[in-house]
Amino acid sequence: MKPQISMRSILLYFCCTLFLVLTSLSCINDHSIPSSAEEKNKLLIRNWRMLEVESGVDSLKNGIEKSTLLFSEKGALRTQAIFPGGYIYTEDKSWMWHPSQPDWILFTRVGQNTFDPQNYRIIRKLTSDTLKITQGTLNFTFIPEL
Repeated sequence: MKPQISMRSILLYFCCTLFLVLTSLSCINDHSIPSSAEEKNKLLIRNWRMLEVESGVDSLKNGIEKSTLLFSEKGALRTQAIFPGGYIYTEDKSWMWHPSQPDWILFTRVGQNTFDPQNYRIIRKLTSDTLKITQGTLNFTFIPEL
């Protein structure tokens, strides 16, 4: 029997038979971001704090006490990692939405005018209370920092 794969709205279903045993897997597609740049900016532009879920578990358990992202309207991004003892690592970048990939954000160093299309992050979810980002094979979840 050939594997059957189907996508129903936000549910992905996979079914196959292996050695006469039916195996199935289903999962929810958590990829949801607004379609308009104005709505995306309204939700994104704020300070976000990383949670200890997904790949954030490793970051926040391996010496980082807190990690934040601060997106600004003018295209600035400040990332901060706070370490035990009060040491704070800060990195400033410029950001913009990718011109043809609506769920990608491009980054460059502050002061550079060119964005490298290979230097991007995928926004998997963007709501008023959740930001989920994929960076390569790593997935991070953030909530608004109050």
